[in-house]
Amino acid sequence: MEGVDPGPEIAVAQRRSDVRRASIVPFFALSGALVAGELVEATTESAHLLGVKGPPCLMSSALGGAPCPGCGLTRATSMLLDGEWAAATLLQPAAWCVVGFAGAGALLHGSALLTGRRLPGWTRLRRGGRLAFAASLLVAWIVRLT
Repeated sequence: MEGVDPGPEIAVAQRRSDVRRASIVPFFALSGALVAGELVEATTESAHLLGVKGPPCLMSSALGGAPCPGCGLTRATSMLLDGEWAAATLLQPAAWCVVGFAGAGALLHGSALLTGRRLPGWTRLRRGGRLAFAASLLVAWIVRLT
């Protein structure tokens, strides 16, 4: 192969390998969180995972019993995954963002694992998702406090 520079092909292969490697942990973390949410037995009062009751909210205790911005998020997410949409929405509306963003993130990272490429606008999507989640938590918290 005279006159053929293997450099660009090797660089592309290395980039794809790096993208795949960087997507492994997020893919399994997000997918695992959705599966774990399905395993949680949740009511509006408490949540149990494999028969063990979840801990009380430390931040709520520090705030003198007032709910923290994330109070109820685990229970509401589990309830959403179980199809209890109305109860979950009343408990913590930001749970919709958790389920949506975890699902979208798992799909994006799964795509990167399969193709070795990130979608155009990857960084904007991640940044926008984080901002939307933070905003939804803040709005839900303000509504709950009023």
